[in-house]
Parts: sequence; C-alpha cells; structure tokens
Amino acid sequence: MLRVVAVLVVVGLLVYTLVDILRADARDLRLLPRPAWVILLLVPIVGPVLYLTLGRPVRAVDDPVARPLAPDDDEDFLRRLDIERRRRQAEERRRRRERQEDNGGPDGDDHSGHPA
Repeated sequence: MLRVVAVLVVVGLLVYTLVDILRADARDLRLLPRPAWVILLLVPIVGPVLYLTLGRPVRAVDDPVARPLAPDDDEDFLRRLDIERRRRQAEERRRRRERQEDNGGPDGDDHSGHPA
C-alpha cells in the first residue's frame, strides 16, 4: 500500500510540474529553457523538486490578479445600459404620442367628432 501511495505522489508531482512548465511563460522560467526543464523532469523526484525550487517563475505578491469586472462594476457597461434604457423610454413615449394623435387625442375621439 505504501508503494502505491509513493508512486501516486511521484506521478502527481511529475504531472503537476509538467503542466506548470507548459503553462508558464517561457520568458519567466528561471535558469533553464522550457525543453531542458521538461527533460529534467524525467529524473524522478529530483527533476520536479529542482523545478519547483529553482526554475518556477517568481510571482510578485504586489501584482494584483487581473479579473474581468462584474457588469455592475463596469462603468462603461452601466453607461451603455442607461443610454439604451433612455432610448427605449423615448421610443415608447413617441409611440404613445403617435397612437394618441392617430386616435384623435387622449379621449379617443377622432377629428370628425365620432368616438374611435
């Protein structure tokens, strides 16, 4: 059982470091180029540990992670939404006025004096 766990840990470490190497920007890898790190991973345990300690890109803690704004936090989105809402309201008011004029006014009588 202990051997199975050890093999799973080694394989998991290998897969994790391989994915990390492939996802990292090549310019950010330290000491060796990407192909050299991938070849070094073939050495069990030593390769992944060396990569994680010496080759992994250093991330600055001060750099905030860029995330998309939620719609209610995006000022441009809210502005466009407000413009669209005002345009629809103005269109609806225009249509109501046209209907009232076609019906002869707010009472519903046409211009001949007969109810519509």
